[in-house]
Amino acid sequence: MTESNILVEGQHRIGWLIDGLSETEVTACTLRRIDNRIELLLPWYDHDSPHRRWFEGSAIHHFDDPDHSTYRYSPPSTLWFYDTEGSVTLVGCYSRGRKTNHMSLGLGVIGIQRCVFAGTRGVDYKQISGFRSVIPGMSQWLRMRSMKDEYEFDDRRLSSLVLTLKSPDPIPLHHRLSLLARPSFGYQISAYGDTTEITERVIIETTCEDESLCTWEEHEELHDSIRELMGLSAWKPFNLSELRAQRRDDPHRVLDGTPVGDRWAPVLRNGITDYPVPDGHIRFMFTFEDLGADGIRRWVDLRTGKYSRGIQPVLDLHLPRGVPIETQVAQSGIGLDGIGYLLALDANVSKSTANDEPHACRLRRVWADLGDIQMPFTEDDWVDNSARAYNATKHANRKMPTVEELVEVRRMNQLVFRVWAAIKIGLSAELLSERIKMDPMNKPIEFL
Repeated sequence: MTESNILVEGQHRIGWLIDGLSETEVTACTLRRIDNRIELLLPWYDHDSPHRRWFEGSAIHHFDDPDHSTYRYSPPSTLWFYDTEGSVTLVGCYSRGRKTNHMSLGLGVIGIQRCVFAGTRGVDYKQISGFRSVIPGMSQWLRMRSMKDEYEFDDRRLSSLVLTLKSPDPIPLHHRLSLLARPSFGYQISAYGDTTEITERVIIETTCEDESLCTWEEHEELHDSIRELMGLSAWKPFNLSELRAQRRDDPHRVLDGTPVGDRWAPVLRNGITDYPVPDGHIRFMFTFEDLGADGIRRWVDLRTGKYSRGIQPVLDLHLPRGVPIETQVAQSGIGLDGIGYLLALDANVSKSTANDEPHACRLRRVWADLGDIQMPFTEDDWVDNSARAYNATKHANRKMPTVEELVEVRRMNQLVFRVWAAIKIGLSAELLSERIKMDPMNKPIEFL
């Protein structure tokens, strides 16, 4: 792969499609990325083109194939694209529609879930052996770097600087798919030799056992769990970047076909939003140092377990989506309501009784689960205001709180949720009480 084998927003690459089917020929096509979608444009020139049927589906009746058994009526899930920049394996392909005219000319649009920038023709990346990602800010959360520095000063002026680059050993994070964090570094000297650039990063890696394969979703779920845990701690969005995938049966090879090492091919996912990378020091409520691998395990279990339905609506609010404040309050209320209901079931309350509990009662169950945490507001203050705002957003006959009051309820809801989740994954009340004092959510937002 070369650096030109990429697909950026707005780019169109003209090349050739290989679908792996004996009945179709190599076909000219266009691979593009537009509006954060990955698409393949596939033209045909006459009524007999087999590609035309991919976009008609099984709902259309064909006299030459009445039971739809002779031809394909949807694209293969994996396709291969080739052009002068290299090869791209297209994974998760599906029909997104077509356009035709009276002259039998047509253009079909294939949606693509993932692009693997490399890959050997015939190797199906529907499942993979390994997956890697980079989360900017991970080194701060891990409190681990590959670079150490030693300074010497002469008359208060820097006279000597020694930089040592050595990556620490990988850090196991979870037994599932051998999830680990792999600190690494790189450096590059400019063509003129007058500038040296040093980069540090932490690679998140998952791998399947031995020669087995796993779905993309199995890998991505664990990577997203780490990203979301950092988001919970800082209440800021973090990206999964520099995605790479591995199949052990598709290694790097020399010209005669001899394998020369594992291939970690760059990956592009469809519809992924890139958020601004936090600049400078990130203020975390807790770090890996506070949790350890046991805390990671508890978070993955909590995130994917029975509480997931209550966690998702509130956790989603750390992503900047431009949602109105009324919707944010309702969304956080829905999540906390769900958590309170599940806590009632944990307390051996019958389903019928738990189902009839009012919203305020469920909020009090969440508060009770916080234990001895020193919060910057009282239980009654939070429950009364949050329940009133939540019910006002649901019922038109309730008086809507002011924007300032809604913003305050959102702050309290989010802080209670963050502290509740932190308690569940093993952080102590004493530590959290101290960290809350320094957290940006400790004080109400001031309106000028």
